[in-house]
Amino acid sequence: MTTRVYAPTTVAGLSALLATHTLPVTLAFAVTDRLRALLAQPAEGPAIEEELAEAAVVAAADACLALLSADPRSPRRRVVVAADVGASPNTDAAAHPAAVDCPAGIPMAAIASVLADDPQDPRVVAAVTAAVAAHEGGTDATFEAALDALDDHALAWFDVSEIADLAEHR
Repeated sequence: MTTRVYAPTTVAGLSALLATHTLPVTLAFAVTDRLRALLAQPAEGPAIEEELAEAAVVAAADACLALLSADPRSPRRRVVVAADVGASPNTDAAAHPAAVDCPAGIPMAAIASVLADDPQDPRVVAAVTAAVAAHEGGTDATFEAALDALDDHALAWFDVSEIADLAEHR
C-alpha cells in the first residue's frame, strides 16, 4: 500500500535525485492517524483531507530548515517532494504527529510533484534565511516568529519534469 508523503529536502537533494534516481531521505510527513487525532477533525470529506495534507506539507517545509542549517552552501529555499511510496508511521513519541519513515528513500518514479520556494522572490529568500538563522541559534520565540513569517510564503507547485530546472537554479 502506498501513502502520499511529503519529504523535506534541499536543492542539493534534488541534484542527488537526478544523479541517482532516488531521493536520499528516511523521514517524511504524511496524513497519519496521530495527525488526525491531534487535529480532531469530526467531519470527513475532501476539505478535511486537504487541511490534513496541508499540515503534513507545512511540517515537511519546517523540517527543511534543519537541512538548510546543516548545509550552509545550499540555496536558502525550502523544497518538499510529494511522492507515493510505502511508508510506516514513525513510532517515536517525540516525533511530529505527521512523521513517517521511508527507509528505502524515494525513487524518481514515485514522485508526483515538488513544492518549493520561489527563488526569484527576495522576500521569501530573506524569510527562509532568517528562519534558518533562528533555527541555528535563536530563542524559541525567535524561531516561532520566523516560522510565522514563513507562513506568509506558500510553496509553489512544480511538475516532476521541472526538477532539473529547480536543481540548476541556485
